[in-house]
Amino acid sequence: MDEGWENKEIAIGLGWLVSWVILGAFALYEHNLVLPYIFLAFAGGTYFSHLYLMCTRCQYFGKPCYLLGGIAAPGFFKARGPEAKDPDDAISATLWLLLGIFPVPFLLYYQSWLSLLVYSGLTYGWFYYRKSVFCVKCKTGWCPGKKG
Repeated sequence: MDEGWENKEIAIGLGWLVSWVILGAFALYEHNLVLPYIFLAFAGGTYFSHLYLMCTRCQYFGKPCYLLGGIAAPGFFKARGPEAKDPDDAISATLWLLLGIFPVPFLLYYQSWLSLLVYSGLTYGWFYYRKSVFCVKCKTGWCPGKKG
């Protein structure tokens, strides 16, 4: 598909992200009643920030993409210039990284080794798959995922 992403790719990208976040919230909920809600709020904030910081500058703005950000972003923000913006790129990447490691110290503290192993595998897998499959296919040339 030249203009956007296939339904299978959207299902994998968005499904993997949602599974990763739900598993992280569940792993935290096993030990604490407040942390999963903080994690879910942070996940929502990270996604919403990503819509503004990255999706408003993406060539898929207004079109389907693997996270549906191109479809969701126009409902909240106007399109911005399609060029690299270092602070925006760095902030978005940092938020995704922080989201990925958020549950880890708590799962270590609670010695929830199986939850930590499964969560870490799912999280690392999402980042790896995103970089090796989605970023390769994406036609947005300025995206930090394209470099290296």
